[in-house]
Amino acid sequence: MTRMPGFAKRYLSNCISTFQCVTYCLLAVILCDVAFLSATARGETPVIFPDIETGIYTDSTRAISFRYMHHIWTADDGAIAVALQKGGYGGQGLVLYKSLDQGSNWTLDTQISDGDDIISDGVLDSNEDILIVTSNPSENRIVNVDFVRLIYDSSAQSWSIDPLSPVTVFSSNEIFRATGGTIAVDSNGVIWCAYRLHNSRTGTFLIRVKYSVDGGLTWTDSGNSFGTRNGLPKKSAKIIAADSRIFMIYQDLIGDIWPGDRFKKWAYREDYQGLEDYWTTGTIAEMSSTIHDANGTHWSVASDDLGNIHLSYADNGIKSVKYDAVDQSWSSPITLLTSKKAEYVHISIAANNDVYLFTINYGENRIIGRKYSTMDQTWGRWFMVSSEVYTGPLRMCGPERFNSYLPLLYQVDLNSPEASYHLIYNLLEPAP
Repeated sequence: MTRMPGFAKRYLSNCISTFQCVTYCLLAVILCDVAFLSATARGETPVIFPDIETGIYTDSTRAISFRYMHHIWTADDGAIAVALQKGGYGGQGLVLYKSLDQGSNWTLDTQISDGDDIISDGVLDSNEDILIVTSNPSENRIVNVDFVRLIYDSSAQSWSIDPLSPVTVFSSNEIFRATGGTIAVDSNGVIWCAYRLHNSRTGTFLIRVKYSVDGGLTWTDSGNSFGTRNGLPKKSAKIIAADSRIFMIYQDLIGDIWPGDRFKKWAYREDYQGLEDYWTTGTIAEMSSTIHDANGTHWSVASDDLGNIHLSYADNGIKSVKYDAVDQSWSSPITLLTSKKAEYVHISIAANNDVYLFTINYGENRIIGRKYSTMDQTWGRWFMVSSEVYTGPLRMCGPERFNSYLPLLYQVDLNSPEASYHLIYNLLEPAP
C-alpha cells in the first residue's frame, strides 16, 4: 500500500477538522493523486519542461477542440505549429501559432479564418505543408467545409496560406448543412475529407466522404454514406491514413430517441481501390454509458508505422482499443481509468510506435499520462504531467506522431476579465 507523505497527512487532518462533510471525498482524491505521484517516483517520468506559460490567450472554450481532430504538428527541422481558435480574442478567429525553440516561445504565424466559432482538423504532408479543413460544429449554422493549404517555407520556418486557398469542400445551404470536417492523405497523395451532413428537410444525419486528386483544388463525392440515417445528431468521424489504407473511425447512434444506442464504428478502403468503390465497415464497440461524452467528441485516434490504429474514448472512464494490422481485427476495450469525470483524452505515438495517452486526474485539476509499450504490449504506470493545479476544461492536444520530443498543450481557466482561457505547454522526452 502507498505510504502517504507527511504534508498530505497534515492537509487531511485540517480538512477533517474543518470540513467534516467532505472528508471521504477529499481523502479519495488525494490518495489517488498520491498513488500517481508515487508511481512516477518509481519510474522515469518523461516530462522535462512542465507548465510553461505560452502567452496564448483565447475566449473560445474550443480553442483546441475537438479531441478526435488533430491540431499540432512538428516539422523535421523542429518548428512546431498549432492551429487554435481565439474566439474573437484580440479580434482573431482561427489562427496558426508556431514555436522555433521547443515551445519556450510562441508567435502568431498565420490567420486561417476570421470566424470566431470555426473548428479545424489538419495533417502535415510530405512537403511539410499543413493541410487543414475548417467547419462549424453546429448543424444550426450554415457554414461551409473549406480546405486550406498552409505552405511551409523552411528558410523562414514559417507557414503561409496558399493563394489558391481556401477551397470549398462542401457548400452548406438551408437544406444540407455540413459540420465537423476531418482530413487525411493516402499513400497515393489523394486527400480525403469526412464530415457530418444534416438534411434539415428530413431532420436526419449521415456521414459523407469526399476526395481530391489535385491537391485540394477540386473535390468529388465518393458516393459513400456512413452511420445510421436518423434524427440523432451526435455522430462524429475522423478520417485517418494507416499504411496503404484510409480508415474512418466514427461514432454512430441507433434509435429514435436520444441518446439511443451508441457505437464506435470503423470503415476502410485500400489505396489501390477505385476512388468511388464501397468501403469495408464494422463495429468496434458498443458504449456502455448513456450520459458521458454527450456530443460524441471525447475520443482520440492515431495510427502507427506498422499500420495499427489506436483509439481511446470516454465511456464510464477512459477506455482503449487497438486495431491490429496483422490480424485485421480490433481488440476488446480495456479500461485504463475508472474516473467518470476524466472525459478528455488524447493519444500521441512515438517513432518506436509506443503510445502515449493523456487524460485528467481524479481531482480534475491536472493532466496525467500513461505509456503503452509496443515491444511489451503492456500499459505502464500513470505519471503526472502537470506540476501545478489548474481549473478549467483542461482540454489537451499533441501531435499524432512525434520523434524525439513530444509537445503537449492544454487549456486552462485564466480567471481574468481580459481573456477566458490560457494555453499551457509541456515538453516530454520519452525514453527510447
